[in-house]
Amino acid sequence: MRRNGVTDIDGIKGRCRIDDETGCWNWAWGLSGTKSFPIPMLHLGAGICGFTKIKTIPAYRAAWLLAGKSIKPGYVVYRKCCNPLCCNPTHLLCGPRADMYGHYAATGRNKGRPERQVSCAKNREKMMVSPERVRLVESLLEGGMMQKDVALKMKMCTQTVRSIRLGLHINCTNSTRQRVIRGASVFALGACA
Repeated sequence: MRRNGVTDIDGIKGRCRIDDETGCWNWAWGLSGTKSFPIPMLHLGAGICGFTKIKTIPAYRAAWLLAGKSIKPGYVVYRKCCNPLCCNPTHLLCGPRADMYGHYAATGRNKGRPERQVSCAKNREKMMVSPERVRLVESLLEGGMMQKDVALKMKMCTQTVRSIRLGLHINCTNSTRQRVIRGASVFALGACA
């Protein structure tokens, strides 16, 4: 049986570069995942946590287990420092996915890098359907053209054409969403009795 896996927390610390400023243990060995979202991977040795052979798991999860903590079913291990390479057990938290996503939203981690935000904003701008195109889709639908044909002609998603047909698109002439938004804003201003 191979015994070259990590069996204690010092084995993980020895495979990390310690950042003195932040206290992060930056994983310096094998990675999985993508360049923008690296996942530190580790071979756990025989006998640790009931495993009888070598098992590959994320290094931060192994650090959590080797620090003597347990993971409930359905729970995930995540980092409070938001450093994707950190394996320091004091920087780790364990909880449901909802807590992890809430933490990421509060710290701004899920917003991405600035260049990605700019490219996403450009894509959103390109994908927005202008009021003029919505009017054209409405006239084509009123003329009896089928939704899929309108989508092909206008080079847009059939779901967008469907929402325009139902009056759910924000730029529709008689949009249900516009009425709801106007009603909510009037109520918020106290104009309604």
